[in-house]
Amino acid sequence: MTDHVFSRRIETIAKYINNKSTVADIGTDHGYLPLYLLQNNFDVDIIAADIRKAPLEKAKKNAREAGLEDRISFCISDGLEGIDEKADTFVICGMGGYVIMHILERALESGRISGNAEFVLSPHSDEKALREFLYKNGFRTEDEEMLREKDFYYMIIHCIYDGKKRRESEAVYSYGRQPLLEKQPALREYLIREKRILSEVAERLKEAGSENALDKLKEISDKLQVNEEAWKIIN
Repeated sequence: MTDHVFSRRIETIAKYINNKSTVADIGTDHGYLPLYLLQNNFDVDIIAADIRKAPLEKAKKNAREAGLEDRISFCISDGLEGIDEKADTFVICGMGGYVIMHILERALESGRISGNAEFVLSPHSDEKALREFLYKNGFRTEDEEMLREKDFYYMIIHCIYDGKKRRESEAVYSYGRQPLLEKQPALREYLIREKRILSEVAERLKEAGSENALDKLKEISDKLQVNEEAWKIIN
């Protein structure tokens, strides 16, 4: 059996997965999350799913080398469309926020998301748009954690579908309720870095002075304002 060295992001995602659950890893890619769960004695049934055959074959190879191939179900699936109805926990990570939104939207429309289904999401972009979608479409955020790994910041969102629509502030949509209220260190670093980058962009846009630049400057100024609101909350 081959043991893999796993990233902090995989370890953090696993924190939100309950024993006795049936986990569908959507977009499993190399299948590292299923391997982590099994090698760390999680009592779960696992479905490793991907829309393409090639990454699924890679996941099978990794599972075979680890001696765990017979403990994982592998399937080709476009989002949740091909997932066994017994699945109650869905992990969707490593995709853009809009891609995750599209997956969830189609699953809602087709009735594939039942009450109290759990989700662990980790978008690599467009986090604000995804949060707005979750709040407005019946996903209750249970916990959220920002972590830094090397030079990248990752957000892990654990939520449960209950069908109740909610509204939140721009700061929460942008950065997450728990990271703000818990004053998470990675968020503090992220806000400092974001303010510096946005301020530099704003200066360049002011110098450009074109109509296009001024329109973009308004957008950047709005983001800086929300950044400042978030900074006040964590300080």
